[in-house]
Amino acid sequence: MAGFDPAHVREYFPSLQKVAHRLAGRWRVASAGRPGDRPAVHLMRFTVDAIAGLAFGSEVNTLESDSDRIQQHSTSLFPTLFKRIMAPLPTWRWFRSAADRQVEAASPK
Repeated sequence: MAGFDPAHVREYFPSLQKVAHRLAGRWRVASAGRPGDRPAVHLMRFTVDAIAGLAFGSEVNTLESDSDRIQQHSTSLFPTLFKRIMAPLPTWRWFRSAADRQVEAASPK
């Protein structure tokens, strides 16, 4: 949580502006008709870049990367995580679903 205190956010602002400029660049390219570019994907990449920089001090720059490894993992991770959080019993500890095995296989050891 220390990464989100006002002083830290103020200090991070120039880096956040750089990430926002990358997003604007992606949208300029997308408006030129590059196939496969979708604004929702760009916003997800912007979020990953902004949060990684703010919370972890790491510049991952997914906006200028054609790799979508982080997004692929997040689309399977978040639904599984939400399911676990909302479960009345931790059944995944005894019975692993295909989604559980996929998330666990993708997790760093």
